[in-house]
Amino acid sequence: AQHGLDPDAVAAEAGLDPAALRDPNAIIPYVAFGRYAAACAARTGRPDFGLAIGQEGTTAMLGLVGGLMRNAPTLSAALSDLVTNQPRYARGSAVFALRFGDAAYWGYVCYQRGAPGRDQIHLGAMAHCARVLEELCGIRPRGVILSERAPEAPGFQRLCERHFGVPVAFDSIISALVLDPRDLDLPVRGADPAERARLEAQLAQYRPIGEPPPIPE
Repeated sequence: AQHGLDPDAVAAEAGLDPAALRDPNAIIPYVAFGRYAAACAARTGRPDFGLAIGQEGTTAMLGLVGGLMRNAPTLSAALSDLVTNQPRYARGSAVFALRFGDAAYWGYVCYQRGAPGRDQIHLGAMAHCARVLEELCGIRPRGVILSERAPEAPGFQRLCERHFGVPVAFDSIISALVLDPRDLDLPVRGADPAERARLEAQLAQYRPIGEPPPIPE
């Protein structure tokens, strides 16, 4: 609503039950989520809609796993928490963290066939990751790369670079934040080992939504 939309009407247009948008425990089909993201961008006339939504992201939005990340000893451990546990509660996409050459990458990939709105989803995911990176360790990435092509809207790349505060490249192989590998050893601010142990025990009782599907060849 803050972006000038009736969220219930857009949800219905995308084939979503509007009540699911208000239920943090609801499971939303990934294709419908993509239709919703694409519809929001189209209805607002904002090709940066995913960016506007993603920048509001925090670890609190990641539930129990977000709490685990906030109490990880290092950034590397926090990213591992998300990469390991994300398949327990999400389908259609995957989070990854890797080192290659002189850089490290924290990224997001959509593997759901036929999912629309990938440009908005990837942009939103990177904005969310950047916010979490700042929350955990108080740093920015070295750069941002996005697998989608930049929209033709004038000044869109400059808008993204102003938001992230670092260079942004489009039409890349992957969508990811580019990090200095040394950042992975940074301590997470305010981490509590006792709280982490409590959350790990709680997570062990968490019921996954089902077995992950095979990755399409």
